Amino acid sequence: MLLEINSILQLSIEQGFPKSLVVGKKYKGTKKGYGLYPIDDPIDLVDDNWICKCQVIIKRVVLEDNMTQLEFTVYRFYPSSKLVKDAIQEVIETYSEID
Repeated sequence: MLLEINSILQLSIEQGFPKSLVVGKKYKGTKKGYGLYPIDDPIDLVDDNWICKCQVIIKRVVLEDNMTQLEFTVYRFYPSSKLVKDAIQEVIETYSEID
């Protein structure tokens, strides 16, 4: 069993990315495979283009039948959307140069 540890929740529309986001509202998502996520701590929610508009708080994670089922609420919105994938790549490149 492969277990992925995550600090960002990335969902496509098919996986449950909400069509509209409302602070405090509950949402559900499903990911293939087994994934662990922080519970009750804000993490970024990104779409399949790795664009982040808000943070969510995961309330429940169920690992079953090679699927991860999540329940989360929107915690807060960012003043503007941000492209998370580029920021992550920049950090990786910066730290890989340090020896």
